[in-house]
Amino acid sequence: MLKKLILLLAFLVPCFTAHGSYAQATFCTKDVEKVVKQMAEYGEVFLFSGISKMGVPYLFYAGKKTYTVILMDPNKGYCTAPHIFGDILEMGDNVKLPETLNSL
Repeated sequence: MLKKLILLLAFLVPCFTAHGSYAQATFCTKDVEKVVKQMAEYGEVFLFSGISKMGVPYLFYAGKKTYTVILMDPNKGYCTAPHIFGDILEMGDNVKLPETLNSL
């Protein structure tokens, strides 16, 4: 029984600490103009917005090489974190983005 408990803890502790590090690395602003300006500086354009099954609104931005997902938190404003922005590995054939993206 003790061995099973130790194995369970060895699995759960990294899960909770990893989740906590995501929360600590969240970047938020209540200024929507700042979001728009920063996305333009990164060469990304607004693609679409959506709402999760849990009722969380999201904004999706992308450039030719990078993407950013921004969630709208009622208390913190517009937020993103390292686990929801990064490099695009593959783009669908039907996606047409302006030629000027990620040209910085």
